Amino acid sequence: MSHLVELNKIDFDSPTSFRGCNFNNYITDETFLINDIDTNQDDASFNSTFTANQKPTRPLLPTQELTATIIQQTSTNPILEEVQTILKTLPSHIFILYQKGYIQWFQKLVYVYRQLDDARISFENDLLTKAERKKAIKMCSHLLNTVSKYHSVSNRANSQPNNDITGYESIVARDEETGKLFKLDDDGKIMDPAKIAQNQLLSALSNDFPVEHSNAQIFPQKSTKFEPDCPSHVFVSFKSLNGLTDILPEGYFGMSAYVYLRTSKKILTECFSVSFDSDHFLLPNTMTAGLFENIPSNEIENGRIYLVVVISETLNIDPQSHQPELQTINKGICAGAVDISKIFSKRSDFTSKKPHHFNVKLYASFMSNEKDQMHVYPGMDSKTAMAMAMENNGWGELVERIINGVDKGIGINPRVHSIEMSVRKVSKKLVNDGLIQKKLGSNFVKTVSFDTENPNYERVYLKMIKVQIPSIENKNKDISNQSKLITVQLKSNSLYFSRSSNQTPCDCWQFMSVSNGEHIGETVVVEGLNIKPTTEDKYLYFDVFAGDELIGDARLPLIMGDRVLDNGLYSKRTKVLDVDSIKFFNCIGSIELNLEYVGKRFNVDECVKMGLAWREVFEAEIETTGDVKSLVDTLGKIRKAGLSMFIKCFGSLMRRLLEIYCFAVDKHQRLVMYGKQTETGYRKLKDASFECMVHVLDVTIVRQKQYVHLFDKLLSHVLPNISEFLMNQMNQCMAGFGKDWNSTGRAICRVCVLILRISLAATTDTRILISSVKRFSKTIGRFLASEDETLVPYQLVMIENLELILNSFKFIFPDTSGFELVKFVTCWSEAIGLKGLGELQHLTKNSLINKKKIEKHKLVIGNLLFINRSLRCLPLDTISAESLEVLFTNAISSSLKVLMFTTIDLDASRLALGVLLSAFNASFSQEKRSHDESASFYLVFARLVPVLCSVFNRYLKFAHVQRLLDPKPTFTQLFPTEYPFQEMPIDSNSSGDPICEILIELNVLLVIAAIISVEHGELIEKSNSGTIKINQQYGGLSSTSEFLTNDGVLTSIQSTIQKMLTPSYYPSGKWLSLLALSTTAFESYLQLLLKTIPLPATSSKSNCFDVESLSGLISLQMHCITCKPSSVEHLSTIVKQACFNITGDIRTRTAISMKHMWSKLGSEASENEKMRFGIQNFGGFQKLVYSKDSETFVCGLLLVCLQRNESCLETGVSMFWSIIVSEFCDQQDLFDLQRVVISALYKTFLNETSYIPKRQEINRFVEALKVKCDSLQSSGGFCGPVEEFLHVTFKFLEIGSKFTSIPASPEFNDDRVLHKIEILSYLLNIDKPELLHTFINSMYLSCLKKREYVQAALTLDVLARVHRWDTTVFLPPFKSHAFPAQTEFQRKEMLYRLIASNFIKGGKVEEAIKRYKELLDAYTCYKFDIGGMADCHSELSRAYELLEDVGRMDSTYFKITFIGFGFPDFIRGKEFIYEGLPFEQLSSIIHRLSKLYPGSKIIADDDEARKLLVHIPLAKFLHVKPVSPVKDSTDRNYSSIISKQQSALRNKNMNRFVSVRKLPDSNSHIDIWIEETSYVTSSAFPTLMNKSEIMYTSVNLISPIKNAIKLLLDKTNEVSNLESSIKQHLREGTPIEQISCSSAFHTLSRVLSKLVGTPSDGGVGKYRVFLDMQSDEPGYQSSVEELQTILNDLVIQISKLLRLHQVLAPDYLKPQHEALVILFNENFENEIESLQLEKECNLNSSYSVNDLIEELISDSIRSHKLRKQKSYRSRVAASASTRSLTTLPINKSHSCKTSAADPVRGSCSDGNLALGYNTTFTSRSRSGSDNTNASNRTDTVTLRNDSSCSSRSSYGIMSKLSNGLMSHSTSRSSKITVLNYK
Repeated sequence: MSHLVELNKIDFDSPTSFRGCNFNNYITDETFLINDIDTNQDDASFNSTFTANQKPTRPLLPTQELTATIIQQTSTNPILEEVQTILKTLPSHIFILYQKGYIQWFQKLVYVYRQLDDARISFENDLLTKAERKKAIKMCSHLLNTVSKYHSVSNRANSQPNNDITGYESIVARDEETGKLFKLDDDGKIMDPAKIAQNQLLSALSNDFPVEHSNAQIFPQKSTKFEPDCPSHVFVSFKSLNGLTDILPEGYFGMSAYVYLRTSKKILTECFSVSFDSDHFLLPNTMTAGLFENIPSNEIENGRIYLVVVISETLNIDPQSHQPELQTINKGICAGAVDISKIFSKRSDFTSKKPHHFNVKLYASFMSNEKDQMHVYPGMDSKTAMAMAMENNGWGELVERIINGVDKGIGINPRVHSIEMSVRKVSKKLVNDGLIQKKLGSNFVKTVSFDTENPNYERVYLKMIKVQIPSIENKNKDISNQSKLITVQLKSNSLYFSRSSNQTPCDCWQFMSVSNGEHIGETVVVEGLNIKPTTEDKYLYFDVFAGDELIGDARLPLIMGDRVLDNGLYSKRTKVLDVDSIKFFNCIGSIELNLEYVGKRFNVDECVKMGLAWREVFEAEIETTGDVKSLVDTLGKIRKAGLSMFIKCFGSLMRRLLEIYCFAVDKHQRLVMYGKQTETGYRKLKDASFECMVHVLDVTIVRQKQYVHLFDKLLSHVLPNISEFLMNQMNQCMAGFGKDWNSTGRAICRVCVLILRISLAATTDTRILISSVKRFSKTIGRFLASEDETLVPYQLVMIENLELILNSFKFIFPDTSGFELVKFVTCWSEAIGLKGLGELQHLTKNSLINKKKIEKHKLVIGNLLFINRSLRCLPLDTISAESLEVLFTNAISSSLKVLMFTTIDLDASRLALGVLLSAFNASFSQEKRSHDESASFYLVFARLVPVLCSVFNRYLKFAHVQRLLDPKPTFTQLFPTEYPFQEMPIDSNSSGDPICEILIELNVLLVIAAIISVEHGELIEKSNSGTIKINQQYGGLSSTSEFLTNDGVLTSIQSTIQKMLTPSYYPSGKWLSLLALSTTAFESYLQLLLKTIPLPATSSKSNCFDVESLSGLISLQMHCITCKPSSVEHLSTIVKQACFNITGDIRTRTAISMKHMWSKLGSEASENEKMRFGIQNFGGFQKLVYSKDSETFVCGLLLVCLQRNESCLETGVSMFWSIIVSEFCDQQDLFDLQRVVISALYKTFLNETSYIPKRQEINRFVEALKVKCDSLQSSGGFCGPVEEFLHVTFKFLEIGSKFTSIPASPEFNDDRVLHKIEILSYLLNIDKPELLHTFINSMYLSCLKKREYVQAALTLDVLARVHRWDTTVFLPPFKSHAFPAQTEFQRKEMLYRLIASNFIKGGKVEEAIKRYKELLDAYTCYKFDIGGMADCHSELSRAYELLEDVGRMDSTYFKITFIGFGFPDFIRGKEFIYEGLPFEQLSSIIHRLSKLYPGSKIIADDDEARKLLVHIPLAKFLHVKPVSPVKDSTDRNYSSIISKQQSALRNKNMNRFVSVRKLPDSNSHIDIWIEETSYVTSSAFPTLMNKSEIMYTSVNLISPIKNAIKLLLDKTNEVSNLESSIKQHLREGTPIEQISCSSAFHTLSRVLSKLVGTPSDGGVGKYRVFLDMQSDEPGYQSSVEELQTILNDLVIQISKLLRLHQVLAPDYLKPQHEALVILFNENFENEIESLQLEKECNLNSSYSVNDLIEELISDSIRSHKLRKQKSYRSRVAASASTRSLTTLPINKSHSCKTSAADPVRGSCSDGNLALGYNTTFTSRSRSGSDNTNASNRTDTVTLRNDSSCSSRSSYGIMSKLSNGLMSHSTSRSSKITVLNYK
């Protein structure tokens, strides 16, 4: 079994080795696939061969650029160069997708990359055959398109902006066969614009072009209506059988699998069987592949095709007590079916020649005694109802139940549950070549129906339905009990039986064993009907067994004479045979079966027999009596014989009918010759034979496409010469349509082509048919022109046959002039006319009316299809010019009538455009088939331009109204040639784009017309009488100047060109090949229009000059220069090449033309002006042209200037300079022009959908303008305004350039916003604030939506700074912020209140207070509004309360440095301070930054960051480190402020930050050195986007003693804050018990335990070591003194904390307090003595709570101990040599206000801020406590002026304070003490 088993391993989908190339996707050679079946290989050889043919290691992709040698070698395969190019750029895109986490698109692009790399290897190493190479080129083209689609859909799916500047998302058109990009020919003609557009459409919208759909035709092909339809062949191969091998029944002897094809209702083919040995349950021992031949095409087209698999087994009967009469039985195991219809589909991917795998699920059958209840209800689906109504009749109907989805009696047998099958469609050529026969032998499976390809195969199909034996009880239907099974054996003496085509027929067949009454459903083939011809009758004999016992038999007569007694395989009237008992000879049961005979020998109809032998039967009688009635009657009966009989006898029957017709014609002619004009017998015979021929042709050929080959065989025989009579007879029947219209006349509409072909085949001289054909043509014309609605269906059939009739007429009229053929075409098309045009369906009409409308509408559709086909089928190259003119006139006129009809009919219009395309193609394209020496046709086509433009504009408007531009799921090809149009699904990767096919088609025709206009421009300007007919009818006149300057024509053309250059009916940003065509067409139209538009220099009349048209034309020129297909330097390599191939250097040509036109519009400058301005022409009509829409015009002009093209730069600068000069001369000012330029540049830089100029283009433009400016003379006041104008312009260009350098990716959105605000600020200078307002409003709403109130306030602050405190300027309403019309002061006031409100919501109360203070100052200085001031004070009061009560959560801050070339220029190497979240850790900010800047590496080491800043890497690094804001706590009064107020101080004007780090080799506090880095940001926090750039950086090294001073200061501040907090609770009356249990007391205990500890335990006493150390460092001694001072201050604070702790400590903590006191006395003994602090005895004395409270509320807060501290501080102040004490008197005339929220910062009445001063007020009594002594009260104010404050500010503030600080009483004396720290 070696070779049989080996065939089971055939796998058409496995990678097949061919010449070392593993390129499975491109294998198309069927011969190779069949040859791969080697029936002589065993397992070992097969495996070794496969291993040896493994492909080698994949070659690496070369990274170097292609050399000239490589290019030369691969020039014959341009697709390889594109593949190599895309493979070099694709990895970067793949990495980006992976980096961003778009795994789905990453995986798809990786798969495409691998396929392209496979193709590259195959091409470079020449590993492909010719067929494989062709397929590989198509696959590469498809993959290149797929890459672009993936780019587009991945960006769209991830919400990326649609700004494909480089064209990576663009899809370009290329030749589907060679893969070449379309380009200009050598002579300048474009390669078929229609084909470019068609390939563009299919490449973009189809998911498999050009691998599939590559045969889409834009021109109609030859009709294939009556061409033979090749039958289908299906190759089926077993792959594997899946089941359990360890479950075998008793007596198992083998298993068989039967495979066949069927529909849902009937079986199509015989079976193909595979047998399995008993030893190897799942291994076959026969051939596992078979070919199903000649599948009827009508069955494929009309329904689903199923592949059915039936598994049965053979069991040996175990003999027990007797010898069994039946040795074995066959039992069904399971069966399954799978739908394989898709392999026959023409629109599916399954049309490929690769095999396809199907997994057939197998199910078992069982019988049940329970009756299933039917649940059928009204409205149920018919198929579902039918399935529910099906009964479970057992095994025989298992397949039907599976197909219909019925689960009754269906289960799963674990022994075999599925089978893998490989199925493929095989071509007829492969079968005819005999290659399959060599490999498969006899494994050919025949069809069940009559096969005309194999007509001599005589057989009978017997279907055993069931056996019913009532005497056998089988209530439980137990099929496991073999004694209860019924088995039937079939025998015959001379006949043979088989179930499958590959089985050897035998004389005894045993059916499947089933239970009693269960359906068997097994069909066997009865053969041997024609082996031994005999007249004996033949019978079939049946033996019936119950178990292994023979119980009865039956006999069935099969053949009686020449009749097979069949009833039909699917007849409901089954044949029932009685089963006679073997023992008692009585009837014990019945057998039900069906029979069907297939063949030609038997069951021939009697009338057909008589017709075939008419001479033997009727000729003698006719010759004797002249009576033809019997023959006429027989012919009438033949018409009723039926299709099956006609198929069997078609050829012979048709020849006999022709003989009869010839006989009748001959007899009739003779009688007429003899003068017997009244004789009607032979005329009836002639009519009867003709009608019978028409009927046979209609039933057999017209209605059954698969039997057309029978007609071709008929024509190969010699036919009687009756052509002329047949034509006359057919004409006579057709002519009676108006009065005598019978079934024969209707059938002639369908078979007239066949009769015409018979007439041509039956004559040797076609000239005798000329008159008959002309009469028949006129009859057709009259028939088509009839308005009778009952004839519409038959008119449609006739229109469908017109092309075939015309093709037949070509043999009758061989005249080279083609006059008659053209006459036929025009006659028929004019007869149809516009019937049915606009007959569209209406939703309000009923279905019958709509059905009639649809039928009538098909008339005009058929007419247009016929006209189009006639232009292709007629020999235009031999037809005379006169005939061509008639033909083209008819075609173009018919098309234009449809296009300009009052009701737009889209389907008819599209077909009309196809007619125009065929006319253009026939006379102008590369395959030009008509010859017109005068070229008059070109004049016709060129002058159709106005008409086509008008049609285009009309249909575009219609498309918008009818929403034809909305996204749709399907599309159709351009210029369809069949109706209805074949719809194809749009690739899911391309869905969502607007597509309108008819507008694209009009676009293509306009492109062709433009090309013709340029190619034959000289001819078009002349008049030609041969074309006046069309031109006069549709708007054209006798000359070009006349028809182009007609009213509205120029405007229509210009409007159409603009819409073609900016199309909305297809995605122009992606379909660049089609857009390049339109761009090229514009250049052609421009040349045409320039010849007709009068310019001022050439126009004699001023009113002839159309400013609007010329302005629009120049704007179109600028758009043509700047559009994607022209400005190609920004595009990717492949897209750039594709566009340049079509457009060429169109920018240079257009720029030169525009420069010439612009100079014509200007007035010539005088000599003085030439010298002054350096210009030849300016002003004049130029002003009118660009002032029409100055902003748009200047925007386009600036884009021209910013092109990378010398001609564009020269032209653009020249035009721009002339506009500058003209504006200056007219207005002596350039402000208006400045406004226009800035607005235009703003549109340019913020346009995200097109290319934005970069620095290179900007620098070239700036240099060119500088050259113009440098050449000026300084006289006349021109240079100043121009230089200012250019300075502003250049500055804006610089800012715009910076803005464009920021990538449009999410991580840089904040930077883009900030730069955009900077750009918008320029618009304020040109009186255009609305854009800034709108942008700020959108930011504000976005912040509110995200609840980022601080950012919302800062956003409004930007808008508030725009306005001034001006009460005279009135502003319009602003709806976005709901601002009414109001003054500028009111607007700014409202903004300030909104800002403050949002600051309060965001927790930045101190910022809100600042805004309220500024608002108060505005009320004071600009508008004395008492109500506003009162309201503002009220809000300010609430803000102070919030500041006091708010739970402060300070933000954390981080310094971030951007390092590496991975970051763009604008941010690379820069440092920023970022405001983080409150209490945010470093790991948190790193995580957020990693998500914001994907692919970045975070570094924390400063040294590493410094190295990377010097040697910049090719990557992205982020250096992140935490920083702290600098807190101004140097003033002694800072410690007396509570922590909440200190927080308010710290959160004001934060623009200084510091970071510290310990230097290496520091082990203890004695030798520790600290590096402190200070940063100053450009703006104080809070800021927009929570970041600010670092402007200044300084690094300081802090010595150990300085570090000790800093730490002690921090400890002192901490202790002061703690003391203030506890005392505040006491002042507020908080009970002592509550404070003792609070966290404040626990903090107090913890802080004291650390402070009073020994130095070894970490106490602050460890820093005394610096007091005893000696050092030569400068200033060291002063640092020691400062350290001593701070340590003394800390000791004082500790003593106060101990006193608080004594009061607050509960009784159980008194021992702890005493321990703290002892430690304090021991560790700080020296300080206690030097400061004269009370020792332990007093510390432990009875100091009560009342004493503490009395001190807190006394007139003098300081006790006697605190006064000692004051005395000590005074001594310290006096000892400092750098201090000076100044006492100033206070003037009461002015006042200075201080804020409780900010004691350090006050504001004076003039709005200036007093920065850097601590102001302390002390009084002898509380305010208002002693009003009687107010006059004697003395106030003391101490101000400390830090050296950081300027002396000017110090004196200013002091002077104001000296003029009066408090105005409590006029007689009150005060003094102010100012400490100046130098």
